Amino acid sequence: MSSTDNTGSCSLCTRYRNFLALLISGHPEFNRDIVEFLLDNRFGKGLFSKEVYDEALPHAADEDDGVKVGEGIMNFVLGVTA
Repeated sequence: MSSTDNTGSCSLCTRYRNFLALLISGHPEFNRDIVEFLLDNRFGKGLFSKEVYDEALPHAADEDDGVKVGEGIMNFVLGVTA
């Protein structure tokens, strides 16, 4: 009832249940500290412009949808429908 697929750029975790599919490709470990570190590090290596850095940095602190996603996953696993 499950499989792991690959798009070529990232793996996708897929779960099937009664003709429904749940596909997840996310990074919940990317909290504010990690995102800021990655932005600083990659900007410091010249991998993107100051304009891109300045635009992205304020979003590192954006609220994420982790709780909503977790609820959706649990509802799927438990077979709960809206």
